[in-house]
Amino acid sequence: MSDTIRPYKLGERECASLADLAAAMAENHETAAEHIDRGYIQKWLEEELREYDARISLDKLLEENTPELAFFEFALRYAPDWIPRIEGFRVQPEFLDEYMPQLLKDDYVVSTPELARFAAKLYDWNVLTDDRVSGGNERWAAIDAAWRREYHDAALTHGEALLYRSFWKVPGDALEPYLMDDRYLELVMARAAAKSADHDPAEFEKLKSKLATREKLGLLAELWVADDPAAQQSPRLKVEDSFYYEKAMNRAWFADMMKSDALRTPGRETELRALAKVASYQQSDVEEHAEKTAAQAANADKPGIVSRIDQKLSGLDTKLRAAAFALGLFIPLFFFDRYGGSLLWSLLCWAAMAATIGAGIMRVLPIRPDKRWIDVLGALAISWALFAYLAMDLDASAFLYEAALGAVAGAIGFFWTQLGGVRTKMLEREAQEAQSAIDPNDTKRLSPKALAKMFFPELILDIPFAQRSAREKEFAVAVQYGHPDTTGLTRFADRRSPVAPNHGGGMSVNAGGFNVASDGTTTTQLMDGVSFDNNDNWNVRVADGVTVHSDGKHTVSMGGFDVRSDGQISTEVGGVRFSSKGKDEKSSGSWLAPKEETDWFGNKKKKGWFD
Repeated sequence: MSDTIRPYKLGERECASLADLAAAMAENHETAAEHIDRGYIQKWLEEELREYDARISLDKLLEENTPELAFFEFALRYAPDWIPRIEGFRVQPEFLDEYMPQLLKDDYVVSTPELARFAAKLYDWNVLTDDRVSGGNERWAAIDAAWRREYHDAALTHGEALLYRSFWKVPGDALEPYLMDDRYLELVMARAAAKSADHDPAEFEKLKSKLATREKLGLLAELWVADDPAAQQSPRLKVEDSFYYEKAMNRAWFADMMKSDALRTPGRETELRALAKVASYQQSDVEEHAEKTAAQAANADKPGIVSRIDQKLSGLDTKLRAAAFALGLFIPLFFFDRYGGSLLWSLLCWAAMAATIGAGIMRVLPIRPDKRWIDVLGALAISWALFAYLAMDLDASAFLYEAALGAVAGAIGFFWTQLGGVRTKMLEREAQEAQSAIDPNDTKRLSPKALAKMFFPELILDIPFAQRSAREKEFAVAVQYGHPDTTGLTRFADRRSPVAPNHGGGMSVNAGGFNVASDGTTTTQLMDGVSFDNNDNWNVRVADGVTVHSDGKHTVSMGGFDVRSDGQISTEVGGVRFSSKGKDEKSSGSWLAPKEETDWFGNKKKKGWFD
């Protein structure tokens, strides 16, 4: 019978029997999956081997599992002499007893992507307790039980860290690699760590299989060399021996965790070592911020030419300064009109407009004293754009435009001190927020409810109406009525995307924590997931990649581009955002405003939300 069977070629391997094929599929699962998709393997099982039961078994395994796990199970079932392999590593005592101790050389686990995936699959597939693989190995079973216990402690420690307010508030990007793509998983861990009433143990158990695989590997290696894995182990590598520990202890939240009464098991220790790295990087961000602040203070003591001019202007009499600004712009504009727009007078008009209107507009932006060159460049750019736009009107007018621009310049001169006060207050508020963020004594924790609102503002909908704050009620209206369904787009939304600003077409610039658009819209990020602008509009990230705006629009972030519901498409390059115009939706107004409807006779009427 076997002489009549044509061998099946899978990759470089020829299979003459079901056992050969099953082993080859498990060891070359990517190629096998392609053959399965085209039906080649199923056809060979039916027509050559006539193994109909095997074909049915393979179909069921593929329906119930990932292809890789299905092929692994299929090989265990139909290739009894096969030495199980995962990610190319042999799952047998001789190999693992030799290989695992090597990972602990120099007191750390040498992790590669293949090894991390290997550990993850040992954990997820329950391989160490599968008699078909372990042959009833009692030591493997003890290691598996201890592994799951220690990994449980690691997950709880991760959730505990998420509940510290100062863990979130420190400026810098040290936190991002530590967080998970799915914020909901972080919320599950925080609830488990806080033993919240709404904590679901089954959900938490399911979550642990999705956590970082590198920690799985580290714990497995430690337990493999333990004399008695079932006993509570003391960690081989303590966090105090970590390279990052000394600097990390400057962060109050980390020091607070170190003082915790929680038992320092290997699982908790593994997570504390990861947190020490985060805390150390955060402290570096704090120190860098302090150095910048000191440098700014030093520069403030030694003002540059722009600052000195500003100081002298601020010291002038209000009326005198207003007259100087008004005449300083009116005179060159007047002669520009009279001398037919010559190059010399064009340049003089540009310079005068930059020194008055351009400088006044830039004066309200939160530019630090050590970056006054931004004021100069901004004033030149604004004045050139304004002058180029009005050049034809100036040339054709007989006084009106010159007088109007001179009046605007005079008003800027009159309110020069007040405009500077706006900048000062904005910089002071920014400094206070930064100082609050890096306060080393801030060890207050976020409650799971507060964490839920931070991660999932849409959970506000679960709050009974009578218990919602005014802002929560507004948000609920936005989610329920303010935007259409986005299911199709959110499938492709960027994870952990920033909150998209809401302004018209053109260009906008990120500066000092603000997004300033060419139409004058200035957006300020209040907290992670929430921002406000000077048009009384707020923007909230309601899900990964989806921002809801209070005027009823919503934005989906995909592949570096923000697509708004009015058709606007924007992208950011080097801190500068470029936006298409989109449709004019001014008529829609706020979704809190009365809606305009038409009655049976065609008459328009206003309708409130509760009519």
